[in-house]
Amino acid sequence: MKKFTFVIFILPFILVSPFIFAQNGPGGVGSPSNLNLWLKTDNLNLSEGDLVEFWYDSSDNNNTASQLTQQNRPIFRATSSLNNLPVIDFSGGDDSSTSDFMTIPGDASNFGGINQMSLFSVARPSNLGSPAAQAIISKRDNQSSTVYSFTMFFFEGNKTYTDVNNRGNGRLDGGPNSEVSNNSNFIISASFNGLQAAGNRQKLYKDSELVATSSTISSTQINSSTSQVTIGKLNVSDERHFAGQIPEIIFYNTAVNQTQRKIIDNYLSSKFDISIANNIYTLDNPANGNFDFNVIGIGRESSSDSHRNSKGSGIIRVNNPSNLNNGEYLFIGSDILNDSSLDFTSIDCLSVAPDDILTEATWRIGKYNGDVGDVDISFDTSSIGLDPNVAELLVSSSPNFVNPTIISSSSVSGNDVVFSGVNFANGDYIKLRFKTIVPILWDGTSFSNGSGLANAPNTSDFGRKLIIDGANAELNEDANCFCATITNNSDLSLNNNILDIKKQFVNNGVFDGSEGTLEFSGDLNKFISGKSFEVANFITHANTSINLDTTLDINNLLDVRGGTLITGDDINLICNFGTPGKTAQVGPVGGTIVGDVTVEQCYPARRAFRLISPSVTTSTSIRENWQENPAGYQDDPRPGYGTHITGVSPGSANASVGQDGNNGFDYSPSGNASMFTFNNATPSWDRLTNTNGGLTAGEAYRLFLRGDRSINITLNGSPPTNTRLSATGVLAAGTQTEINLSNTADAFNFIGNPYQAQVDMNALVTGSSNISGLEYYVWDPTLGGIPAPGSPGGRGAYVAVDLGTGNNTSSSSANEFLQPMQAFFVRTGTDATASVTFQEAMKAVNQTQTVVKSNSVQEYINIQLFNAEAFSQGSTPSDGLRINFDKSFSISTEDDSPKLGNLDENLARVEGNAFSAIERRPLPEATQELPLFINQYRRESYVMKFDVTDNLNTQIFVKDNYLDALTEITSSDNIYSFAIESSIPESVASDRFSLVFEPVSLSTPEQSLVNLSLYPNPTKGNFSISGIDSGQDTEVKIYNLIGQQVYTAKSSGQSTLEIADFNGTTGVYLVKLKTNQGEKTFKLIKD
Repeated sequence: MKKFTFVIFILPFILVSPFIFAQNGPGGVGSPSNLNLWLKTDNLNLSEGDLVEFWYDSSDNNNTASQLTQQNRPIFRATSSLNNLPVIDFSGGDDSSTSDFMTIPGDASNFGGINQMSLFSVARPSNLGSPAAQAIISKRDNQSSTVYSFTMFFFEGNKTYTDVNNRGNGRLDGGPNSEVSNNSNFIISASFNGLQAAGNRQKLYKDSELVATSSTISSTQINSSTSQVTIGKLNVSDERHFAGQIPEIIFYNTAVNQTQRKIIDNYLSSKFDISIANNIYTLDNPANGNFDFNVIGIGRESSSDSHRNSKGSGIIRVNNPSNLNNGEYLFIGSDILNDSSLDFTSIDCLSVAPDDILTEATWRIGKYNGDVGDVDISFDTSSIGLDPNVAELLVSSSPNFVNPTIISSSSVSGNDVVFSGVNFANGDYIKLRFKTIVPILWDGTSFSNGSGLANAPNTSDFGRKLIIDGANAELNEDANCFCATITNNSDLSLNNNILDIKKQFVNNGVFDGSEGTLEFSGDLNKFISGKSFEVANFITHANTSINLDTTLDINNLLDVRGGTLITGDDINLICNFGTPGKTAQVGPVGGTIVGDVTVEQCYPARRAFRLISPSVTTSTSIRENWQENPAGYQDDPRPGYGTHITGVSPGSANASVGQDGNNGFDYSPSGNASMFTFNNATPSWDRLTNTNGGLTAGEAYRLFLRGDRSINITLNGSPPTNTRLSATGVLAAGTQTEINLSNTADAFNFIGNPYQAQVDMNALVTGSSNISGLEYYVWDPTLGGIPAPGSPGGRGAYVAVDLGTGNNTSSSSANEFLQPMQAFFVRTGTDATASVTFQEAMKAVNQTQTVVKSNSVQEYINIQLFNAEAFSQGSTPSDGLRINFDKSFSISTEDDSPKLGNLDENLARVEGNAFSAIERRPLPEATQELPLFINQYRRESYVMKFDVTDNLNTQIFVKDNYLDALTEITSSDNIYSFAIESSIPESVASDRFSLVFEPVSLSTPEQSLVNLSLYPNPTKGNFSISGIDSGQDTEVKIYNLIGQQVYTAKSSGQSTLEIADFNGTTGVYLVKLKTNQGEKTFKLIKD
């Protein structure tokens, strides 16, 4: 099997070549003025199975093909039967809504209005005849229009055709010799030359053999069409699509000569392993070493038909033959596709001594039919990263380069190193060697030999080794190197930069990468050893192995884009308690991770339940991981880590210390269970029976966290502490599916996040089966205000996240992104089998963890229920309710998100027996009343805070059935305070409150309350209320913001009521004025 490698380097500057007017294209044929299109799949940075949105043009004309509609994109195949090279796979078919094709804009230059054309393509058809016509490339708008330039297609089963300008006398039927077959590889080419006689103007070739010449075409020029160039179909509106694989398409706006045609055919033949008739380059077969890639050639058919200067897809150029005669050719090909890669096996990464470095590629010289004489050969070293001034050419008759001839360069211009007047023998092997490459060195004072600022390394130094041999080294820009070594008593700070290493990293000193990125790329196996270190990001995207032989802490992202990462069981994905807190995540895994990884999540001090899920599958027990393998319940083996998990005697009145450790549990006086699973089928919470079993990635748990293991488990009043839960095992990677769900419509299912990564919940529910896409539910332990250990309340609440907007029912930070190590609830859609499927593409590692919710575009009312103490101290609500209004929503409950019950207060909308956390309903109408549901009061005073969109266009009132009062809610008066008396059933009734929109009962009397005003406001003492209709009985009550009544007064018949005896302290109060005509509430500020 032939080998290939390819790497794409992004250069920081543009290099000027001395060969500006030289040939540069397929086989070394072409220039920016005549090579109009060069599409090749080996320059696409895609993975197997990716959809191809852009196929980039490798000519200098930027005629990139694209497909912006996802369902019409073809598929990238990383390997194929075409010499194991990547291809683009077109599905075929006759449905333009789903079949694959790509286009180049109709205004792309030099595809029409020209009198010459040469077109080459490589294709592997798979379903000839269905549909009947299948185009490789075409430029026309339809089959009858005069806006028609050219086509190349298969038709009438398996024949090849080409059209120029029309399908009449411009059509060339390739005949029997042009026939192709399914699942075979072909080189199809065509030419048009309007300067030739009609009988010699249009030609068609298959595998370099001329199969047809038109004798009828009348056109001398290709139409200047505004039609798009289409790949995979005849024109955009045509329903017939090509089925098969295409790796390369080439278009010249000139008729290449016979010499150039032979060179291009041999370039394509060797690259894709396709036999051709004019096979004059023979070094591409196994017997001659498989020099298949980057083939270029010079040659001559006659004095008027030659090609003397050639640079192709690789870094090598050949030109200026001294004795090129008719029929003679010289070819050069490489044994690997990426001929700019280097062979670093001779480098001693631990030594400060210089190294000699060879190119990994070997080229071979092939001569055909004679000796072309001396030639000049040059190499473009811009993608190598080494000094061209120290380059020399090795020439040998042996592939092992035994006693090679060493040739010094004749000149260096920019990055081009030139060797002039070289005479090669047929079959010679050549390599480029860079002599005495000195390392980039930090000596404790300064850098030397680097290409960056102050001689430090930068991204162009990927061919050098980096040695830190002294203290206080810092990188101040991104840098590349072949290998890096930090010696004893030396240190390097990466800062917020990227260090990309190709081979080896040895840290024998101190390496601080806590703000930066350590990246490994290239085609060599990688090794990391020495002392432990921390990085923010660790990225691999090489198709090789990376062996870790030290402890690596990652604080932000582990990103395995390719290759095999061998962890040595020594990678830690660590968390921190910052603002916001976060844990290191694992990006979409494109390679393989072998070995255990330790993951952790940070839990701020809060005595509350958490819904959690491990992201590793452990070979050790829960006790050894989340409990830190303690010797006893008072043991704290790792301060700041782990927690007590209890349950030695659930259901018993008391437990004894002697039961400590039973079934893996920690002793607690009650013996009650603190860890539960949920049976989705029942549904019910089930206590965990032991912690001696292991953890499985994606298993969902409800765990009561008191803090780390330093707290006194015997006292309910022990203040909680921060803790980290840590587990070591195999990371969940690849597709993960949960099938143990309820089959009942609207049933709640408890599921864990199997990934050590945030997950886009919209993508998750869309990619799952029979799961409601309206919302998902998490538990926010921070809700409920300020908890008091040993007192009721403050233990958190369920939060329903609206997936349409990312908003939630409370002031929670929960949004549409599920957190690492978090469990959640979703609802089954209908009475049918349900499943949830996690896929790597659903990871959302670039989103801020626990980010603040996004803004909604719908009209809404958002209500948060606070206990009064929490509200006054700016703490969190106990629960929340959201009502979204839109004309598309149903008046029934079918669009609503049901309520999950909390341990403490619950706030919901209620309709009959349906309780909603998020209600979705049509826009409100006058006189509508929406009952609210509140229960499980834990305190005596509460505040409801309202957030209402500006465009709801209706008045909103809170109706208090206990106090028989209506209070308007506005953007400025958006809180409603109330108190409960636990001994009075009406005061704590769950249906005490409702929302009323523009109530009819207030429409007339309210007009008399419009003129009421309170002044002065703010006030330092006395204040008045004016505008009262004469003859009215009035009552004034004043409440503080925790709902306590602090003043009351009555009067009769006064149009202005003066309050002179209110002695409240400085603060905000609610003043309620009640008359025979209604009630109005003012907000009063007391200075």
